[in-house]
Amino acid sequence: MGKFSIFFLLLAAVSLLLGTAAFGSERGSIKGKVESDSGKAVNGAHVTAEREGAEAVRSTTNSKGEFTLADLEPGEYKISVEADGFKSVELIHKQKVEAGKTTKLESKITLGTFSSSALIRGAVFNDRGFSVPGASVEIERVNPKDSKLRKQYTTNEAGEFAFRLPDAGGQFRLTATARGYETSTQTVELQPGESRSVAFSLKATTK
Repeated sequence: MGKFSIFFLLLAAVSLLLGTAAFGSERGSIKGKVESDSGKAVNGAHVTAEREGAEAVRSTTNSKGEFTLADLEPGEYKISVEADGFKSVELIHKQKVEAGKTTKLESKITLGTFSSSALIRGAVFNDRGFSVPGASVEIERVNPKDSKLRKQYTTNEAGEFAFRLPDAGGQFRLTATARGYETSTQTVELQPGESRSVAFSLKATTK
């Protein structure tokens, strides 16, 4: 084998290794939109993506409420949003990022304004960690007893639900039910204007 043949073989091997390394380090991104609870775009909101063992990546929304979290290593990220005059929000579901791909959030991130109202949002999962769409979540106020409040919500395709409570705080009981699963109940104490996240894990009924 001649010197030139060996040279070209070595050059091809190095190119292959460099190409493999570049592919392995390829990153992804997350895109989404932030709006107020009145449906208006939130400009200047600070969006943060965090993954265990990696440095947080941040972005700021534009005048349309849009943001892009770029240069993300593949993995699952926790997304949180902060904006002046609004309550901070942390998404219940982690967002998965794949190499060379852009993850677009299925729904807009809604920020509640500071007021005397309270917000309870959350999601229903089964005991294997999968979301349960179509589950029924009921909320009722248990303290003070003289204030009657009862609402019901059916979870969306992502198993999520939300209750905006116009009155000032108190103790609330949430009950999640779904066909094929055991009923689950949680009690939440809320302060006026507070926002809380709740997650239900429903156990499948035995036949």
